[in-house]
Amino acid sequence: MTFFLVVMLSLFAINMPVAFAMLGTAIAFLLFTGGLTLQTIPQTLIGGMNSFILLAVPFFLLAGGIMNTGGI
Repeated sequence: MTFFLVVMLSLFAINMPVAFAMLGTAIAFLLFTGGLTLQTIPQTLIGGMNSFILLAVPFFLLAGGIMNTGGI
């Protein structure tokens, strides 16, 4: 646990955004524990983005921006 806290804090120290620091820490955990190889990480990331629920968030923000511009 201490190793992963050090990894995350070191990524924060080099001014990496929080989302990328969490992603880097998760990848370090998977490589350290032997859960995944480097070949399966991109496949898992791309497979996780194939979701219609995740597409709803940017379209909701777009609809809100259009309604705000239109004065609704």
